[in-house]
Amino acid sequence: MVNAHLPGDIQVLAWSPVAENFNPRFDCLNKTYWYFFQRAGLDVDRMREAANDFVGEHNFRNLCTWRLTPTRKFRSMTRVVESVAVDPVGADTLFGLKKAEMGGHEQNPFQPSNVEGYAGASQAKTSEMFAFKVTGKSFNYHQVRFMMG
Repeated sequence: MVNAHLPGDIQVLAWSPVAENFNPRFDCLNKTYWYFFQRAGLDVDRMREAANDFVGEHNFRNLCTWRLTPTRKFRSMTRVVESVAVDPVGADTLFGLKKAEMGGHEQNPFQPSNVEGYAGASQAKTSEMFAFKVTGKSFNYHQVRFMMG
């Protein structure tokens, strides 16, 4: 029902009830970000190898944007990355999830060639799409973008 009110390129795949005072930023157990990209000559095996170096507790001060203001004090840039993956985005699976586990969609909703109106759909059909998936308790501002870069 919610998806009927969203643009075609945005979909709600799952939800769960939470307490009225639940804060998604501070009360969640972990967060997972997916950064999608086209292979376009990139060495995905080396990317996987390098991505594994992020797992564990590290100071990410050089891989984020510092947002210091007069009212915001310095805080630790140390974060714990629980897991990473660099996997192909297939028409039928994503990170090992089968169609039925993706909300019963006929095809992977994250495959750009399946998104109606997506400007790069024709190009996406001919090039391999991949996703960088990273999970942790919290992340610094722009940290995942910088990790991907």
